[in-house]
Amino acid sequence: MVTGNFGVQMVMLKGEIEEQGIYNTLKKVRKLGYKFIEVANFPNIDNLMELRRVCVYLGIEVASLGTVVEPLILNESRTLLINIEKIVVDCQKLNCNLLQIPILSPHAFIDDEAVQNFFYHVDDLAQKLLPMGITLYAQHVHRQSSMLEELSWLNRIYNNTKYLHFGLDIPGYRQGCENLTTYSKAYEGRVAVTRIKGLDYDYSKGIDVGATNENYHLNSILDACTASGPKFFFIGQEEPYRNDAFTCLALTAAKLKQLGFLNWFN
Repeated sequence: MVTGNFGVQMVMLKGEIEEQGIYNTLKKVRKLGYKFIEVANFPNIDNLMELRRVCVYLGIEVASLGTVVEPLILNESRTLLINIEKIVVDCQKLNCNLLQIPILSPHAFIDDEAVQNFFYHVDDLAQKLLPMGITLYAQHVHRQSSMLEELSWLNRIYNNTKYLHFGLDIPGYRQGCENLTTYSKAYEGRVAVTRIKGLDYDYSKGIDVGATNENYHLNSILDACTASGPKFFFIGQEEPYRNDAFTCLALTAAKLKQLGFLNWFN
């Protein structure tokens, strides 16, 4: 069995960071056995160096940073099309070689030409970043729409790009997991990371998830995903939250270890 690494989606700790600060928050994350973090929202200039200092001190690694391709708001400059050099420098400062962009919904494009331009731009950026040691990946985020529709859109992006990688989001229900497992095998070599939901609650059943985790099929999912290339699996929460973030992370770590993934923690 290929070994991966469990990490934490920092977006689930936004409230904790605001209340307790980045040091105290990450100290608790490290104490729970998690060494890697995903920073989906790109750090601003003021807190980037603080994040670096805290991570070095606590022995935490920023495995993935997030950015956008084009400005989403007026005068936004920290985008790949405007300031790719600066973003690369920031990644290098944090020793991070994974850069995440969101996958836009197909409904966000006005016509097919806009879709093709999107494919061209992101794949060109991905090709430019590779010699710099950075893998650009588009993060799939499961929504409440049809899973088959989501995967069809993913498949179209995959077939129209060559260098762009993917982050897959595993929802906590059977049909979606089985479909996504199939797709992760098909995308072998181009899956950068995988996101999984916290195991403190099964939202499809409304009951606690047992240690055997039969509904979630987690063992087969992780086997398929590791075979596809990623070594990072970031844990997050799904609203409405049943537990606070740290309780979710603690219960999830305990159940993952019960399932045989002890060596995926550091």
